[in-house]
Amino acid sequence: MCLVANRLPKFATTIDCEERFSVIKIFNCLFLNVYLPLCVVTSNRLQVCIAVLDELCSYFDNYHECDFVMAGDFNVNLDVSDAVALRVQRLISEYSLVRCDSLFPAERKNTCESAP
Repeated sequence: MCLVANRLPKFATTIDCEERFSVIKIFNCLFLNVYLPLCVVTSNRLQVCIAVLDELCSYFDNYHECDFVMAGDFNVNLDVSDAVALRVQRLISEYSLVRCDSLFPAERKNTCESAP
C-alpha cells in the first residue's frame, strides 16, 4: 500500500497496482512499493522474485525521464550472495540506485535470514 498526502492526489497517478508491488507517479517521480516473498518459507520464492523484479525493470525503462524511489519489504539480505540478493543487486547497479541502508550503517539491521 502507498499513502499519498492529502494535498497530492490531484498530482498522483496510479500506474500499476499488483499483488506484490504498486507504482505511483507524482510529478516527475515514480514511487515503487515492493513486497517480495518471505526469505525461507515460500517454495517458489526465486521465480516470484524474478518475475516481480523483471516487471519493475520495465518501469525503469519506460519512465527513464523520471526520478525513482523504490521501497518496501524486499525480504532479502543484500549482503549475501543468494540468487534473490544477486538479482536485486543487479537491478540496483543497472539503474544506478542507492541503497539507503548504506547511508546509515549504524542503523543497518538484517530482517531476513537466508535458507540454511
